[in-house]
Amino acid sequence: MKAKIAGAALAGLLALGVHQNGKADRPRIEAHIEDLPNSRGVVRCALFLGREGFPHKQKMAIAGASVRVVRNQATCVFTDMKPGSYALSFFHDENNNRRLDTNWLGMPDEPYGASRNPEPRLGPPLFAPSRFVYRGGHAKLRLRPIQ
Repeated sequence: MKAKIAGAALAGLLALGVHQNGKADRPRIEAHIEDLPNSRGVVRCALFLGREGFPHKQKMAIAGASVRVVRNQATCVFTDMKPGSYALSFFHDENNNRRLDTNWLGMPDEPYGASRNPEPRLGPPLFAPSRFVYRGGHAKLRLRPIQ
C-alpha cells in the first residue's frame, strides 16, 4: 500500500514538472560552459540587459550565478527571466577568490567568456556581439571559455 502511494505521489510530481531539487519546471536560460581547463573552483556568470556594466561589473547585472565545476564543465541557470535581449558573461574562478585574476598587464589569468562565444580580441568581450534574444521557455546556451 505504501509503495502504491509513493508511486502515485512520484507520478503526480513528474506530471507537474517538478525537478529533483523540488522546484517546478519554470522558464529558464541555461548557460552550459564546457572545455574548462580543470575542475577547480567555480564558474561565475552574470546576465545583462544592456551594455552598461557588461561584462565585468557583476553588480550591474540583472542576475548572477556561481556554480561548481564538475568534469571541466559547469551550468549556470537563470529562472523566470522575461523575454528580451540579453548578454551573459562568465569566468572560471579557479581559486574561488570572487574576482577574475589578471597579470601585471591586466590580461586575464583565468578563463572567461561571453554568450555567442565571441572571438578573442584585445579587451573584454563587447555587448553587441554577445547579445542573444530570449523568447521565453527553456533556452540553452553552449559556451566555451577564452583561455
